This record gives sequence, structure tokens and C-alpha cells, in this order.
Amino acid sequence: MRIKKTEMIFVFFFMEFYCILAAFSQTKIISPVEGSWLNPQPIVLEKQSDTEVYYTLTGTDPLKSGFAYDRPVPLSGYGTFELTIATVMSNGTYTTQTVTWTVSGRGKPNYIPIVDGDAYVNFSEATKITIPDTVYWAAGTTSSSVPDVSEMQKGGTISMDGGCSVERFIPLVLKTTAGYFRYVLRIDPNGDFLMAKPIPEKEGIEFASWNYIRFMNGRNVIYSLDGGPWIQTKDPVLIDRTEDHTVSWKHLTPVYPYETESSIPTEPEVFFIPAKPSFSGIPDGELSNTCVVASPDNQDYILEYILPDGRSVYLRSFYADTITGDLCNFAPEFTVYYRGIKQGKLSFSVSIDKRAPSMPEIIADEMSGFSRTHVALNFRSNGNVFYAISEPLNFEEGFDMAEVSNGLFTNYMPDEFIPLDSNDEIVILPAPTDTASYYTVYAFAQDEAGNNSNIAEFSTVIDPVNYYIVSDAIRAKSPDKYSNSYPEGTKNNPLSSVQQAIETSQKYGNPNIFVEGVFKDIPELLFYKDCHITGVGETRLIMNSDSDIIVRDSSLSLKGCSVEKTVPYTGSVFQKNLLKISGGSFSAENCEFFCSFDGSGTGITVDNGKVSLVSCGLTMKASSYTALLSSAVSSVSLHSVRGVSTAKTAVGVSASGGTINLDNTQLTVNGSFGRGAEFTNLSWAMTNCSFISKNAMSATTAVWTDSKSVKIEESNNTYNGFSSLMMKAIR
Repeated sequence: MRIKKTEMIFVFFFMEFYCILAAFSQTKIISPVEGSWLNPQPIVLEKQSDTEVYYTLTGTDPLKSGFAYDRPVPLSGYGTFELTIATVMSNGTYTTQTVTWTVSGRGKPNYIPIVDGDAYVNFSEATKITIPDTVYWAAGTTSSSVPDVSEMQKGGTISMDGGCSVERFIPLVLKTTAGYFRYVLRIDPNGDFLMAKPIPEKEGIEFASWNYIRFMNGRNVIYSLDGGPWIQTKDPVLIDRTEDHTVSWKHLTPVYPYETESSIPTEPEVFFIPAKPSFSGIPDGELSNTCVVASPDNQDYILEYILPDGRSVYLRSFYADTITGDLCNFAPEFTVYYRGIKQGKLSFSVSIDKRAPSMPEIIADEMSGFSRTHVALNFRSNGNVFYAISEPLNFEEGFDMAEVSNGLFTNYMPDEFIPLDSNDEIVILPAPTDTASYYTVYAFAQDEAGNNSNIAEFSTVIDPVNYYIVSDAIRAKSPDKYSNSYPEGTKNNPLSSVQQAIETSQKYGNPNIFVEGVFKDIPELLFYKDCHITGVGETRLIMNSDSDIIVRDSSLSLKGCSVEKTVPYTGSVFQKNLLKISGGSFSAENCEFFCSFDGSGTGITVDNGKVSLVSCGLTMKASSYTALLSSAVSSVSLHSVRGVSTAKTAVGVSASGGTINLDNTQLTVNGSFGRGAEFTNLSWAMTNCSFISKNAMSATTAVWTDSKSVKIEESNNTYNGFSSLMMKAIR
């Protein structure tokens, strides 16, 4: 049999209409709901006023062996339960619903004020429930019976602001380390605002839909509106309720026949009619995150509100409120009375939104919690975002990332949060220039109702400065101390290449490098940014024979290191170096410098720069010529320095131009021709120094200076093995 298209459309329409009717006839099951719970679950239903509800817990038909539901029912016991309810409509049709849940029973939170044997927690504006900071919770309707953590809040206090005029049942779900609890909170209606039904002050008059006056008893009436002419009528009278009015009237009787419009009745009934009220207290946008007290703007009006069970209550103001964490829509309709006389219907709608929005997601261009440069942040949220950045914690030698991961560092949250201009705005955490900084960023979202989310946090270490290098041999001795899970170059995962550390570190800032172990065959090291290198324990930097350390227009400082190089014999006549400083500065403390050149070489060469050595040793060897230090137009300072220069021609210090200051320094030259110091065209000072020559020719001089050089200070110096102490060139 073929079904016509029109018949098919009718079938679809009928099925859709039936589904709509079934949906409207469903009883709302507030409790129980599916899931596994640690506490017994009560039966709390919200049924339609024109229905009857029956239930069973045995799987049998509620219409045959069920109990009639008329109030919440507490349950006890543990295990798996099944609730079946049947909702019977006024026309005799019915629908059934089934819920299955499990109760495992693991104690009761002591902060939930429920009395044993009760189905719910009584809650009013005087009630407060404080949830521990370790517990997640959700109030009201959620997307699933067991809400996801993303829908829940953590810790805090559940309360109400000003009470509510109607009874409500609200579920509360708790997520603890033991599992889930679910309770029902009953909002206790605010009885302070309930009144008795008002008594009419006048008889014989009523109002229909605000705008019509109707004179009762069916007889002719003469009336006057606002002092106007007297008019006879049997029908309702239309008036404008946007304004106040006064109406006078009198029923026509045989005793008082109506003759002309100019006739004025004696002793008429008089009634003042105020304008139709509107509700005050309704927020803009009909949205609030606090209690709304809605009242007619004329306090002489009384509101009649019908409760779900059919009872009427009378009040001057309607209180709309809910608990922290809930979202509820109110759309009450009232019958309005003035001086006891019914005027018409009045309603309003408002949403009370006390549910905190989801925390904003803080997105960083470097999410690992460690960066060598500035970190750019943006925030993902459906609400308006407010953020704050802590004062950073600073450590000059960097952070132990294991301690950071274990939460041993804490920043203080600022009092003031800054609103983002837009959620596309980028916030920059600046990289420091001479230290490591630990930042924490705090952010919360604010929804349209003004609710604030929990505070999201993002912490990161920004360290463009500190790099740690440990030789493979040292790392192998302490494998538990280091881990590749941490960022490279930190204390917890040090680099193993000196060249890599120096090249990488100079990309971001002025590095502070900590080195431990013996490193061989190091290629050329070029410094073009200020850098500090500190040796930890035994630290030896052994350069490749073809490699130098070059400082160019920057500053390099060494501490506690040994710098070494050996150049095999090649017959080359070119001058070689261990360190070269050009337009920059070099300082060293507690360091040893050793180089064995083939033909000739200088340990430290400085041109138009600055050198400062403190408590250092210099040992240079060559077959032909060697000098410990050679400077041109530079500032040189040696304090507590030991130097040995060995070659056919061996020189301690050779300086031309600038200044030089030698203090408590011992310079030894070992060769056929040796000289402790050579000064040309500069200012010099020598105090407490010792100059020693071994195997020197008889004509050698300990210190040679030209006539353009200027002596600043000379005292307590000793000379040994030289034919003469000082020689000054003749102009």
C-alpha cells in the first residue's frame, strides 16, 4: 500500500506532536540520577500540577504496585538501585521513566549540614556551606549527571544573598579524592514576604485586563471619569492605564431615574485608579548574579502568586535568588490587586546567574615552563579576561628546575588585576638581562552576569643568562643528578659542549656560564656579548691547536678555570695567541693559562681594550719567542699574578700605550734573552713585584721603558738574575 505524501506529512506531524506532549508530561527527576555515588540518594521529583506520579524501587509497574509521590523520600542502603516512575496526566494517559544508580557508601563530608534520615539539606539566606580547597563541586543542572571537572568549581563558600520567594530543589555534586557525593539542597521560601489575600475596599467594580472597568450586578450605571460628563452604560469602560484616573459611578434605580447628562447624582461611589505599574529592581538585560527584589513601582499594589501545588501567596515584592554556583531563570506571573480589587496580570523575567565561568586558558608561545627569551601570552575564554603578573623571583645563578617542578618556589598574587582590551591582546613577560626570573601569571574570566571564574595560573622561568656545562665523564659519575627531561643548559640537564653553550647563550643575553670537568679539543670561541665563565671544581678548557679565544667589543670574565693549548711544531713563523682581546675587556680570577707554542706566540694579546688578572698563573713556552701578555693602547692590571715565559727570547709583559699596573706579581723569564717587562709610551706603576731571569745573557734588563713613558708609582720591587734592573731609552 502506498502512502500519499500528504498522509506521510500528517503522520510525521502527529508523531512530533505526540513527542511534544510526552515531553511536557514528563516529571523532572532531580534525584536520583545515574552514576556511582558515595552517599544514599533520595527521591526528589518536580511534577506538573495536573499530573499524578507513582514510583517503585523493585522494577515492578508503578501503576499496579507503586507508591504515590507527594514529597521527597529519603533512601538508605548500598548497592545498585532502580527507580521507575509513572506520570499520569489528567486525560488518563501516562509516561514512564527509569533511573539506575549505585551507592558505595564511603562516609559523609562533615561540611554538608544534612540530618540523618532527611532527603535534602534545608538552605536559606542564613546558610553557608564551606567547601575545602581540595574538593571540586557543581550546583544546579550540568551537561551530565556526573559533571566533568571543567564544569566544576574548586573550594569556596556556597551561600545566598537575600532569599527566594519560592521553594526550589537544587542538586549539589562533590568530587573528592574518594569519589563523588551528590546531595539535594532545598531552598526554603522566604516567608517574611507572604501576606493574606487582600479584602476589596469597594463593591460593584472590577477590572478586566487592566484597561476595562466593569460595573457589576448587571444594572445600568452612570459614571464619570476624571470629573468628566456623566455617561450611562451597561458595558465595560475602556480607560488608559498609563495614567492615574478617578472614576465616580452610581447605579440607576427607580428612586434615582436618569434624565439628562447634566444631572449629577448625589453620593456616588468614587475610586482612585493608579496607573498600571511596572516592576522595579529588574536589572538591565534581565541578568544578575545577586538576589533580585522585584516590586511594583507603586507599593499599594499587592501580588498574588500561584505555587506549583495550587496554593496562592500574596506579597509586595518577589525575591528571586539562588545559591552560589547555580543558574536559574525566573519568569513568574502575578495577579495584581489594588485596594483588594483585582487589576490584571503582570509578569517579569530574570536570570540569576551565580555559576562561575570556566577558567581562561593561558596560552604561551613556550609552554614548557622554561624559556631563554621573553614569553608571549594570550588568553582563551568566552568571557572578559583579567590578569595579573607577579613580581618575579630572581636568582643570579639560575633555578634548580627540579625544585621549581616540586613547587618549592611561590610567587605572591597581586591585589590588582588588569582587564584585557580584547581576548586577542598579547601580554609579554620580559626577559631579564642579568639574572634568571621566575614569573607567575594569574587570570580569571568574568561572564556577562559579573561572575568570576576560578583563577588560572601559569608559571615559567625565563633565564637568558645562566648556562651549565658538565663533561660527559662528570655526568656519568652522577647519573641520578641529571635528567634529559629538563631544559638543556640548566642545572638539571647541563650541556656537554663549551662551544655550543657559548654560541647558544649569546643569542639571548649576556650569559653566565658554569663549567665543570675537562673539555678537550675546543674549537675557536668568539665572544661578541658580555659573558662570565665560572669553573666548578676541576675545570680545564683545552683548546684545539688551531683555535683561539677571541673577545671582540665585549667583556669576558673567567673564574676558577684552567685554559690550555698545545701547538705542535709546524715550522710556521706566524705569531700565535691563546687569547685575543680587541676593543673589549677581559678579566680573570683564580685561573691558570698555559700554552706551548711551536715557533712564537703570546698568551694574552689586547688591542685598545682592558685586561685585569687577579690571583692567576700564566705559563707560556715557545722555541723562538714568547710573551705572557702584550698590550697596545690598553689598560692592564695584574694583581697577585705568577708568570713564567720560556723561549730563546722570553718576555713577561710587553705594553705600548695606555696604562699598566703591576702589584704583588712575580714574572719569571727563562731564555737566552729575557726581559720582565717592556713599557712604551704609557703610564705605569709597579709595587711589590718580583722579576726573575734564568739563563739570561749578562746584558739583559729586568724592566725596559722608553722616554715617553710616565712612572706613576714604583716601590718594594725585587729583581733576580738580570744584569741591570731598569733601563730607560734615550730620546
